[in-house]
Amino acid sequence: MKKDNLLFLKHILVAIEDIEEFIKDTASVEDFVTDKKTHSAILRSFQVIGEATNNLDENFIESNTDVEWEKVIGMRNFIIHEYFGVDLNIVWDTIKEDLPTFKENVKKLLQKSTI
Repeated sequence: MKKDNLLFLKHILVAIEDIEEFIKDTASVEDFVTDKKTHSAILRSFQVIGEATNNLDENFIESNTDVEWEKVIGMRNFIIHEYFGVDLNIVWDTIKEDLPTFKENVKKLLQKSTI
């Protein structure tokens, strides 16, 4: 694995762990929506994830199809360009439903790089 890809994957993992830390005391989607500090920090972390993903080598992305890279980049683009239209309920669902699997996939890719 190229050194840059490894670095970007590490940035992605750190941002995922940041999201987990930011959300850990948030009990419900209602709490999330009303907590501006938390959802602002999480949106920023999703931007970092998307930006790091967007910088991964194209060959790396094409050879690791277990991850829906386009969706990750698409979320970043939506947050950046449609900031005031972001549906925080969808962000909450993404955190709860998609982020754990994405984290595991990123961790597997990082483990493969150390073999």
